[in-house]
Amino acid sequence: MPPLSRCKGCEWIVNFSQSWQAFVRSLRLGGYEHLGKLMLANLLWFSLGFGPPLIILLYLPWQAPIMLIAALLISLVMFGGAYPALHMLINHIMDRQDVSWRLFWQGFKKFACAGTILFFIRMLGFFSSLVLIFGSL
Repeated sequence: MPPLSRCKGCEWIVNFSQSWQAFVRSLRLGGYEHLGKLMLANLLWFSLGFGPPLIILLYLPWQAPIMLIAALLISLVMFGGAYPALHMLINHIMDRQDVSWRLFWQGFKKFACAGTILFFIRMLGFFSSLVLIFGSL
């Protein structure tokens, strides 16, 4: 890898090719042996949370208010289970335990109810704060 360039009075300047080389080298050395699993788990979390409303609202031919409510409720349940399942997966990776995709689904099933309740409370607080902030304008 070529030496990093240094400008006067600033931090190290790294171009994209040097960053990419460092990333590939770190993957080869095993520092990020679960990075691919983490990226796919985040994609799965995102897909479970935003997938139902996007599919219902964009691809189905009808767009009634009841469909919006159904999509939001499905999304609420999916986010509620996927969010703690992702954290469970990351916790196992940090503890250097064996990680598999089955672990994500076990966490989803285990924490779906409690996670949905907590996510609902979080969203209720978020929207009520928006009403308090922008309702007085």
